[in-house]
Amino acid sequence: MLNLELSHILTNIAEMNKVGIHQKEKVFPLMRASRTIRDYAGDIGEAYRNKKLKDLPGITPEVFAYIDQYVKTGKVEEYQKLKQKYSEDLVKLIRICGLGFGRMIKVYQILKTDSLASLQEKMSDPRQIEKLTGAKKDSVLDGVMVERIKSSIDFYHSMKGKMPRGYVEHFLKGLMEQIKALGHVSRLEIVGSTRRKKPLIGDIDILVDADFNQDGFKLDPSIKFLSQVLKISHIRSKKSQNIGQANASFVYRSDLGIDIEVIITGSHRYYADLFTTTGSKTHVNSILDILEDNDIDIFNYNLASEEHIYQLAGLQFVPCELREGLKEIEWAQQYKIPRLVALPDIKGDLHVHSPFSDGLISEKDLLDTIKKYNYQYLALTDHSPSNIFGNGLDQKRLAEKLKWFQNLKLDIGDSRILFGAEVDIKEQGRLDYQDQVLKSLEVVVASMHSSFRQGPAQNTQKATAALAHPSVDFLGHPTGIVFGSRAPYSLDMEQIIQQAGKFNKALEINSYFLRLDLNEHYARKAKEAGVLLVINTDSHRPNNLDHMRLGVDIARRAGLSKQDVLNTRDYEGFKQWKKER
Repeated sequence: MLNLELSHILTNIAEMNKVGIHQKEKVFPLMRASRTIRDYAGDIGEAYRNKKLKDLPGITPEVFAYIDQYVKTGKVEEYQKLKQKYSEDLVKLIRICGLGFGRMIKVYQILKTDSLASLQEKMSDPRQIEKLTGAKKDSVLDGVMVERIKSSIDFYHSMKGKMPRGYVEHFLKGLMEQIKALGHVSRLEIVGSTRRKKPLIGDIDILVDADFNQDGFKLDPSIKFLSQVLKISHIRSKKSQNIGQANASFVYRSDLGIDIEVIITGSHRYYADLFTTTGSKTHVNSILDILEDNDIDIFNYNLASEEHIYQLAGLQFVPCELREGLKEIEWAQQYKIPRLVALPDIKGDLHVHSPFSDGLISEKDLLDTIKKYNYQYLALTDHSPSNIFGNGLDQKRLAEKLKWFQNLKLDIGDSRILFGAEVDIKEQGRLDYQDQVLKSLEVVVASMHSSFRQGPAQNTQKATAALAHPSVDFLGHPTGIVFGSRAPYSLDMEQIIQQAGKFNKALEINSYFLRLDLNEHYARKAKEAGVLLVINTDSHRPNNLDHMRLGVDIARRAGLSKQDVLNTRDYEGFKQWKKER
């Protein structure tokens, strides 16, 4: 979609200009506008056509000129000059690596590569690597950086053909409404990996029960219905079809960048198909095997609900998020599936950025969010001074923020806005503010933002040292991953989880739709180690404040209950946790 493509272009132009502190005046507006565009809930092209683009926060005349040029010509001249020499993949890899524009361009030049395939081949050849690491004074890379490039290439390939669910869901509501508008729809459900709340999805699956199939599946009207889907927006063409005796489906190419499959079924087997199309295959096959052992065929059974299937199998109902073929069948057999944490359990958001750093969230946005979600607290945690391109606050600007904050607290009465900071973790785990400043903060998020050139030992040491600091409450976005923009840091999460447990600190599940970090795998390991998770939005724009649900989804997929999550505690409970720690 245009939103992500334009965001990538602006981000890469910003990366090209990160050659020194003096470039902040050019880089910061580009980064701010890039975030505005990628977080925009609608189609940015439509906003341009309706002349609303200039009204969006952060869209400066320079940025508008880039977008105007792209919409009219399909390219941005400044960016195109780089693309003439290097493929789109190589240009994107510059940011994904985080090793710097100048360094990566030198790598490309020395290796005489203009494609990702060529780079990958040469990075596996010791003779080619020697050209980069060579004599120390002439070397472009060290061994850690070589591994960083290799892992970044793997990360880039792993993202191919996938989209963040939080991004796709911007368009799913409209898509579902258009399918309903075709008529004859009795029931409609998004299934597959989207229903299981996977953070990245490779396709969209939609199950339809139509009124003409109430007395059994009828092929002709079903095919006619599926053909009508070709007329709705975001659908480009029919890719394939699967016609059965009891259901039928078409797979469509879409302009979302992923395929969409619509499955139409007979009403008598709706719940059976809802169960099987939700997946995962491993989970479904395990349940079907149990049912078969008891001579039960759910496709010829009058099911009252999806829960009925689990009852027939003699199992506790398994929430969709857990159906991944891990331990959920064993838990269900023993009736040990916990009540998973839910969005209403969350009492506050402890990681939000204000306009003092790189956020564009107003006082009204904060108050509306507190009211909407019935939060007891919300922390404003702006960047610290080392985060130059995040417009980090030195002590003078932090004092200005404190004065504004004190007035804000007076304005909003009893609602609790907490004064905090997202503090950069520097070399040897040193924090970006002095201890006396850290002690004055109500919430301290310790985060790494520049650990791309270091190996696992250094990065792990930095994180564990920060967790040992008495003022730190939790580690923010621990692995540093950003979909399409940053490969994760090299570090030992097992050791970091152990350290968090030792000092009774929390690890963040960052709900921002391109991060979702920690992932479910590490969140599950943290729970098993008795380490608290904290679910935050890391909001920079008003609509980011609604991303909390995405972090809750990760927690649910990890099997977390309310007791496993720090910010399900009320304000007094949060304060007591800090005191006891």
